[in-house]
Amino acid sequence: MEEIDDVLEAKKQVCNKTFVNCSDGFAPVDVGKGPSADGPEAVAVPVTFATIFVVGLTGNGIMLFYFLAKKRFKFSHTLYIANLAIADLVMIAVSMPFASIIYTFKEWPYGEVGCKLNEFAQTLSTFVVVMTLTVLSIERYTIIVSNIHRTRKLAAILIICIWIVSCLLALPDLISSRLLKIMGMNMCILYPMAWGQTYPRVHTALKFVLLLVLPLFIIAIFYILIAIKMFTTSSKRISLQESHLLTNGEQSQIGKIGNEEGQHQVKSIQRRKRLAMLVIILVLVFVYCWLPRHIYLLWFHFDQAQYNFVWHVFKIVSYCLMFSNSAINPLVYYFWDKKYRIFINGIFCCKRYRNISSDSEFAGTNNDVTVAMTVFTHEIDTGQPI
Repeated sequence: MEEIDDVLEAKKQVCNKTFVNCSDGFAPVDVGKGPSADGPEAVAVPVTFATIFVVGLTGNGIMLFYFLAKKRFKFSHTLYIANLAIADLVMIAVSMPFASIIYTFKEWPYGEVGCKLNEFAQTLSTFVVVMTLTVLSIERYTIIVSNIHRTRKLAAILIICIWIVSCLLALPDLISSRLLKIMGMNMCILYPMAWGQTYPRVHTALKFVLLLVLPLFIIAIFYILIAIKMFTTSSKRISLQESHLLTNGEQSQIGKIGNEEGQHQVKSIQRRKRLAMLVIILVLVFVYCWLPRHIYLLWFHFDQAQYNFVWHVFKIVSYCLMFSNSAINPLVYYFWDKKYRIFINGIFCCKRYRNISSDSEFAGTNNDVTVAMTVFTHEIDTGQPI
């Protein structure tokens, strides 16, 4: 364990950005690992984390149970969604208990093992989530555009590869994280001060690229291509239908709600637009939860500005948003999948939901949106027209 006993040396090492006010007292506030028991964050952060913990643990746990109970693992996209849920559970169940008290206690109470486990779990979970979403976007593209259907065996192999690669990418954090004793107080830091400033800057920049810029770029490209394919295919079908109606002297049927084929086309377009909007929402939520944290870390390691109250608040908010992303996925799934929503309501809310026949309740267009995070419908996986 590194130890800094001299007050002036300690301030020289970390005062510029890890202390709210170096002239008044000596209140350490590290990048998120050196806690402070002063201020409203000492209560607000644990309460916020407790809420995220309950929602995320319950939501992801029930979602996995739902997949098992309804035998949904026969679809490849369900395996990916389950993998997202497992990664979120790692973040919530392993890292969050450690991270929830860093603004409450003045020093890190969990020892060096807890410090390393916390950093490793955060990075591991994040890489698994990002890589799984990227693979999902590529899989959706191959199914929609190329009409190539992936098997469960391939999905399982890819998931294993994702975890192996993620473990390797998270290994540097496991090695570098350690306790630093300042003025007799233990602080969990990610980068040893003896390593200098170059390694933290390079590592932070690489994380920003690998965990945000690159995956978002790939996902955006494939989703744009998918959206183009969806809308162009829908337009062609409508044009063919209208041409057929005109040649048969059925002009009066064009655009009528009562026409069965016309209704199907209208509903198909509505589903496509709704799913396209869902993609935008999911991307915005992901960026909203993770971008502030990356901004703070980039500022922390690259800018020489003095740490102040604004950055202190920004750090706390971004830290909470980072963890909240693990609890949002089940909520998105709940609001966008009618089957899952009724399943949840049957457990927590109303007994009447339990008596609803799945054959009668889920027939029709509402059965299309089966998994919110996969963005596309079960019809796509089974090769049926959309």
